[in-house]
Amino acid sequence: MNTAELDKVLDEINEVIEGRRGWVSLTKARAKLIGISHDTLLGCAKVYQLKVAQHGRMGWSASRPA
Repeated sequence: MNTAELDKVLDEINEVIEGRRGWVSLTKARAKLIGISHDTLLGCAKVYQLKVAQHGRMGWSASRPA
């Protein structure tokens, strides 16, 4: 497991929650780099009640609900 990349994703999720960032990228490639499944990565954002949506053909992003 790549804990450095996981920490980076969690920091970005916290920035979205605090309103300092608009969205965080949750791609399948990023999940693979961390060493977890894509569903687990999406679940991390959903735990914080972020809106997860497909962005383009291959990407996923999480943002604060409207």
